[in-house]
Amino acid sequence: QDALGNWSITNTDTFTISATVIPTVTVGNLTTGICAGSNYAVPFTVNTRFGASNTFTAQLSDAGGNFGAPVVIGTLTGDTSGIISCVIPAGTAAGNGYRIRILSTSPIATSRNSADAITVLRKPELGYTISGPAQTCTGLRNYSLTATESTATYNWELLTGKGTLNASLATASVNWTTPGLDTIRVTATNSC
Repeated sequence: QDALGNWSITNTDTFTISATVIPTVTVGNLTTGICAGSNYAVPFTVNTRFGASNTFTAQLSDAGGNFGAPVVIGTLTGDTSGIISCVIPAGTAAGNGYRIRILSTSPIATSRNSADAITVLRKPELGYTISGPAQTCTGLRNYSLTATESTATYNWELLTGKGTLNASLATASVNWTTPGLDTIRVTATNSC
């Protein structure tokens, strides 16, 4: 009771107020070269557990690294760090400035764009023909390709060996030494 005759109860307690944790998703280290149409693993980390029904979604930018019209390349249901199994769409244009980001649904969050720029390659697609004499006498003759791709290498072959072949990227010289029928074959390849 106080001096005026009023009763009061005084109680003290200690409270701990924790800092607010803003959930974040971070894209991990990525393989920087991939072929269109291939499987691709996107590792990521989170700084706290997400909701039990959360879905992480990996998105691919355009070749300039812009997300104006992102392409979903994979999803993973989970509440913690992991790896999203993705597929780079087969129709993706070749380019070297692609980026990846990850979105979550519970809570809603968007990672920063991947630090690593990704190069997407395509199998050689440009049509070409071999230009040069189809009928010839023995001796040195020059051949060339009508078109080449900068990301491709070209393997020249003489199929029956009626001469010797000296080739570079888009041109070849054949020293025809034996009369008869032979075939020159050129195969375009790259890392895809």
